[in-house]
Amino acid sequence: MTTTIDLLSEKERFFRLFQVWPISQRFETERWRENFTSDERPFADRLLDRFAYFNETMVDALLKAAVQRFLNISYSTTKMDISRCVFVSVEGEAPHPADSGYAFLRKVRNTLGVNEDKIHTADSALRLHPFVENYVFVDDFVGSGNQMTQTWTRKRVQPDGSILSFADVAVSGKHTFAYCPCLCTESGKINLERDAAPLCIVPAHIISARHNATHPEAFVWEGMNINDALQFMKTTGNRAGFVAQDGGQNDWRGYHCLGLSLAVHDSIPDASLPIYFSQLNGWKPLMRRSS
Repeated sequence: MTTTIDLLSEKERFFRLFQVWPISQRFETERWRENFTSDERPFADRLLDRFAYFNETMVDALLKAAVQRFLNISYSTTKMDISRCVFVSVEGEAPHPADSGYAFLRKVRNTLGVNEDKIHTADSALRLHPFVENYVFVDDFVGSGNQMTQTWTRKRVQPDGSILSFADVAVSGKHTFAYCPCLCTESGKINLERDAAPLCIVPAHIISARHNATHPEAFVWEGMNINDALQFMKTTGNRAGFVAQDGGQNDWRGYHCLGLSLAVHDSIPDASLPIYFSQLNGWKPLMRRSS
C-alpha cells in the first residue's frame, strides 16, 4: 500500500529532477523531518506536501506578468511598452545596501531588458520626479506591505534642499505610481491600498487569507483537525525557539502572524512559519533564510 511518505518521496524526486525544487543541500527535507516526533510527522508531512517553492524561472515569469498587467491597465495595450517607466527598488524597513530589493533590480534589467538608466534606488528615483512620468516599484514578495509603505512615505533630501517623499510627490497628480510584486498577500494589498494611496498595487499573484496555516479554514489542513494542527504548530514553533504571540519576529505563526508555507528562489520570507527556517535550539531548517 502506498503511504504518505512514499508519495512525498516520489514528489520530491520528480520536483528535483525537473528543477522545481532546489538541490538537496539548499532544501533539506529529510533532515527537517527529523525535528518531529512520530505523532507530529503527519502534520509535518502535510506542511511539506503543501509547501510552495517558486524557483528563479517562476519568479522571472511572475515579474513579467505583473509589469505587463500594469502596462495593460495604464495604456490599454497588449504591447509591453516600458520606455516611459522608471523602475524602483523597495527598501527594507531599515534601509541597507544589502536589501533584497536592490538585488531584485537586476531582474528588471536581465528579465525585462530595461536600460540601466531606467533602473533606480528609491533615493535616486525620487530626485528625478520633475522629469519622470511613471514609477514602477518591483519586488518578489509582499507580506504585510510595511516595507513598501515605508519606502513610499520616507522623507528624502532633494537636489534643491527640499525634503520630499513619494507620497508628497503623488499629491500633484502628475505621475503614475505602480507596485508590481510577484507575490502579494491579500492583507498586504489591503494595507497598501489604505496606507499608500494612490499607489496602484498590481501583483502577478494574490495569496489569500486561507493560505495562512493558522486560518480556521486553512487550505493546508483540509481533512485534518485544525485545533490539533494549531497545537502542533505552536508546540513545534516554541521548540524551534519562536515563543511569542505578538506578530513580531519571534512569533511562532511567522512575522505579522501570516503563517505562510512558501519560499521565493533563494530565500524564505519571515512571513512563513518559523519551523521551516529556524536554526535555534538545534532545529534543522528545511531552508535557510538569506540575510
